[in-house]
Amino acid sequence: MSRAKSLEEGVLRLFKRSCREGRLDVAEHLLHALEQLEQQDRSDLTLDDAYLAVADLPAKPRPQKTWAH
Repeated sequence: MSRAKSLEEGVLRLFKRSCREGRLDVAEHLLHALEQLEQQDRSDLTLDDAYLAVADLPAKPRPQKTWAH
């Protein structure tokens, strides 16, 4: 396993953990890092895995608007 691939897998693990723990602010930065790594490596497997993790996140209900009378 190449060093770059190992780095991608480590970032992916941290990305998934931050999603599980509800730290989407951190997950966003890690996803950006994965996108940068994929541009250099040209392998989409790790990035695809990250996008699948995003798709599995529970939907957050939107706050209801309250109208002032």
